[in-house]
Amino acid sequence: MSKPLLLYTAPTPNGHKVSILLEELKAAYGNLIDYDVEKIDISTNRQKEPWFIALNPNGRIPVLVDREHKPEPFNVFETAAILLYLVRKYDTKGLFSFPAGSDDESVMLQWIFFAHGGVGPMQGQAHHFRRYAPEDVPYGKKRYTDETARLYNVLNIRLEGREYLAGPGKGKLSVADINVIPWVRLHKHAGIDTLDAFPNTKAWVERLTARPGVLAGLQDQTDKGVYETLAGHEGLVTCVRFLSNDFLVSADDKGQVRFWQKLGKWTNTVSVHAHPQPISALSVSGGLLVTGSSDSSVKIWTIIVEQEIPKVEMVQVISLQGKYPLALEVTMLPHSQATILAIAGTDRNVHIWTRSDSNFVRSVALPGHEDWVRALAFCTPTPSCREPFRRSAHTCFGLSGLGRLDCGTSLPWRSQNVGEMGTECTNALTDDLLDAFEASLADPAEGEEGGRQISLKRHILTVKSKDLGTQQYAITFDALLIGHEAGVTSLAWAPSAPESASSLQTLLSSSTDSSLILWSPSQILPSASPSDITAGSIWINRERFGDVGGQRLGGFVGGLWTRTMQGNEIIGWGWNGGWRRWQSVQAAGDPDTAQWREIGAISGHSGPVKDLDWSPAGEYIISVGLDQTTRIHGAVPLSSSTSRSLGVWHELARPQVHGYDLVGATWLGPWSFASVADEKVARVFEAPEGFVETVKKLHVRGVVESTRGYDSLLQAAVHHSHVVLSAGPAQLDSSRPDRRPFEGELAATTLWPENEKVFGHGYESITIASSNSHDLLATACRATSAQHAVVRVYSTSTYQRFGSPLEGHSLTVTRIAFSPDDRYIVTVSRDRTWRSFERRDDGTRPSRVTLTIVHDTSPAGYFPVAADKSHTRIIWDCAWSREGDIFATASRDKTARVKIWSPRAGSDRWPMLATLKFTEAATAVAFCTLDTTRRLLAIGLETGEISVYRNLIPTPDKWEVSSSIPVGYDLFYSYFPPTCLYVRLNFDCRIAHVDQIHKLAMAVS
Repeated sequence: MSKPLLLYTAPTPNGHKVSILLEELKAAYGNLIDYDVEKIDISTNRQKEPWFIALNPNGRIPVLVDREHKPEPFNVFETAAILLYLVRKYDTKGLFSFPAGSDDESVMLQWIFFAHGGVGPMQGQAHHFRRYAPEDVPYGKKRYTDETARLYNVLNIRLEGREYLAGPGKGKLSVADINVIPWVRLHKHAGIDTLDAFPNTKAWVERLTARPGVLAGLQDQTDKGVYETLAGHEGLVTCVRFLSNDFLVSADDKGQVRFWQKLGKWTNTVSVHAHPQPISALSVSGGLLVTGSSDSSVKIWTIIVEQEIPKVEMVQVISLQGKYPLALEVTMLPHSQATILAIAGTDRNVHIWTRSDSNFVRSVALPGHEDWVRALAFCTPTPSCREPFRRSAHTCFGLSGLGRLDCGTSLPWRSQNVGEMGTECTNALTDDLLDAFEASLADPAEGEEGGRQISLKRHILTVKSKDLGTQQYAITFDALLIGHEAGVTSLAWAPSAPESASSLQTLLSSSTDSSLILWSPSQILPSASPSDITAGSIWINRERFGDVGGQRLGGFVGGLWTRTMQGNEIIGWGWNGGWRRWQSVQAAGDPDTAQWREIGAISGHSGPVKDLDWSPAGEYIISVGLDQTTRIHGAVPLSSSTSRSLGVWHELARPQVHGYDLVGATWLGPWSFASVADEKVARVFEAPEGFVETVKKLHVRGVVESTRGYDSLLQAAVHHSHVVLSAGPAQLDSSRPDRRPFEGELAATTLWPENEKVFGHGYESITIASSNSHDLLATACRATSAQHAVVRVYSTSTYQRFGSPLEGHSLTVTRIAFSPDDRYIVTVSRDRTWRSFERRDDGTRPSRVTLTIVHDTSPAGYFPVAADKSHTRIIWDCAWSREGDIFATASRDKTARVKIWSPRAGSDRWPMLATLKFTEAATAVAFCTLDTTRRLLAIGLETGEISVYRNLIPTPDKWEVSSSIPVGYDLFYSYFPPTCLYVRLNFDCRIAHVDQIHKLAMAVS
């Protein structure tokens, strides 16, 4: 059902202004306002198309369509006009505006026009000259950066003694603030690295960007998921940390550290070979980088940014004497100029190092854990907060034989300046609770003394500085948190905004028991004075997310707080490649009560994808991979009421979760598919009714509304199957909102029932294909001899053998391809040959000797007609054109990687029409027909690059390069020359592949 408003927008400052106000209005007025979003890709000039010009003659985003306006929908363009329209119609309480005609309204309008006439144009020009200009123009960069800084100072003057731009006293949040914050938050893009020169403006930015409504408005409302793939690492990435919103550092298992900066696009600015062995841990704080490696060392690096480029220098090496670091955490000690470093790993202790001047020195070792310590997290109090400085650590018990009670414990410690402690005292209540807890840990087999003992020993740190002299800190045990049922994998403290320093400290933990837990101190029991370092806290489990009571596919690998300084959004990710995400929203009518709800997150394969196939009508794609799952993906429209929206692709179902690596899949119809894995059987699956209803409810692009095909499939299945399709797994809750399935649902409720098993091969299956009419299924297996290097063809009506096995190859068949009319089958193999087979249904077979028809008693099937061995290396793939006049083969040849062939009826030698050469091995090919005269050929390479060639159908021997999708490049466009008529190919290479292409499949939008 369409929502009252439709917003055409893009992730730009002007687009964000409107979405921020809409989210603030939603938070304030609830269901009285809601909106659909259609993203406009301005890089393709979609905003210049005639349909958009009809909405806004200026051809700019954003545009708002009020669908409820009577007598017909009303369009509003220009950002300020949209903001004022929204508050006039929906802000009935004046929460973000002022009474019409009042002085406050006039002030608000003045600052709106100030932003539109000054900040927006000037900062926009600074962005252009610094990031997008085709040549370096120093004058332009300096002029517009200086003018932007001057305008920031104007804001700084206005905000002296104020919190917001308009309103009496300190002001209140209004559209005047919303209209300019999206620009100022991007000050680095304009060449202004920090707002320290404008303290009032800086505090204003921090204040606004901590608001949930502002953060929600800055999010991508299209739920796109992955935005960019950063290619560069040669090994597996093991660690990632952000230094700032546009600066991150990553490390891999080859010892490389790479620094990435968002300079218009994300760019690898510096690479350092930090360790000779894999890097297992990484931490950053300010200008300090700490890396830990399986070479049993921790290295300290300084980071100095000069002219936007970081300079990295190693300043110290810490040897761990044969132990491996698994977790590092570094930060500043509170009320001090000293730095504290925590190192944890395989020796079960947490080692504390401090640095006052140049090098870190060992200070204390914190015992207590009984297995490897997997994570550390510091929680530093804000200047106005008197809460103690806390550090948490946890142990992963996945490799130990400890009992269930001990798994997933977290040990928070407190550190406090000894000079602030005052008189020491004890807390009888806390000690009694600790005594009782220690008794509960007792193991009768350990004797009368009980089990593991908890130490309240004070560990003293001494640091020195020139300005503050000698300072002492004490670290004491604070609490032991029990709640997870398996190993804990990560810890993270909730961020706190400047205005919420007094809020409860909250710790997020993730575990292999498939759960996330939020912990915070109890407010029920009396608390001790912050100055009493011997007084422990009573920590309780406030929220639990995920799956309770079981380890699903390895549980959660880690968890993080994300997108907000309010601590109201968390994410967790697991071994199966999926992410889960929860967001806290205020309960209706109770601003002090928060309710957590799951929202959309990233999903996808966690291992190499080996095969994929378009559904018969191109509605969705099925894919299989070495993560042992089969997944179905479809385009979910951003707005259910517009046909122009191509939608955002999401995972719609996970119909098969296998115990073997999956290597092939093919559709047998709109609601059934077959797959092969590293086993000797092919499996056939039929869609449950829940999947059909899901894709219809989501308006998945291309799905036919009628279910008559599905009904006939049900009837046909009854005749040859013992499986009743309606008795499949539990369906998605029909009462849930119209949204895509989330990770938990995909893993549990979207399986498809298995309808058939198809046997025949003596070794593990390797490839599968179906005929274009979907009445035949062909499979091949691993082979080292001609006896097993055969293709077996089956009828999909009975799943009985159709004809004799297709013989001729001597090694594994790597791909099977049916011609468009199913007359021919072409197969390619590791034996460097391709072979073609022709279908005969009338009891005849072609004679390869006399080229005449021979009548015999052979059953219907496919018979050999042609073969070729001109490739000199393994042939990975083959594909037919949609017209059936040519097919292509792709190989590892050093000279001609791809060859184009033409079938010749009655001949056993089919001519080669063209050869396409590449510097790397070609591993995948696919054709696509554009119209009656033009077609494309896509070629995937071993490096991850994709090349696209164009051809005029009447001249199949002439091919020209149309475009190439290199690894890690920006958005790319290519055009056919006028002689070929006009077509544009649009590739977002920021999310392109970075490794071997296993399969290509093309469809025209």
